[in-house]
Amino acid sequence: MPVNSKDKADPQAEHLEKTFADRLALIIGSESVASFSRRSGIGESLLRKYLNGAQPTVKNLMILADAGATSIGWLASGRLPRSVAEVLEEYTIGNSNLPAINDELQLLICYRQADKQQKAAIRALLVAFLNPSGIA
Repeated sequence: MPVNSKDKADPQAEHLEKTFADRLALIIGSESVASFSRRSGIGESLLRKYLNGAQPTVKNLMILADAGATSIGWLASGRLPRSVAEVLEEYTIGNSNLPAINDELQLLICYRQADKQQKAAIRALLVAFLNPSGIA
């Protein structure tokens, strides 16, 4: 018997039925729209249009995916995997030489989700770390 596209046996079916607006709401989660707007750099009114069914440009899709720590493919279409971390997890299973990549990915995700002030502080910390003597 063929698998119905709505059948739970198809792990992608649930995600494919959701709209872009549904997936955007998922990545915003419990964060306020205003806060996600500030963090992503996408205007709040435009973000609300997306939540009401408007489609983003490719550039804004990339910005939203970065801010939500999701893959562009998942955000645009609902196709799994949802996040880069899921891809990396599949890649690193059983490979003990790659745990540092998970740490680096987590740092990158945190940096991408940081606001402008937090990013400036991180950059200042990196400059200090790379030049501990402070001599230019």
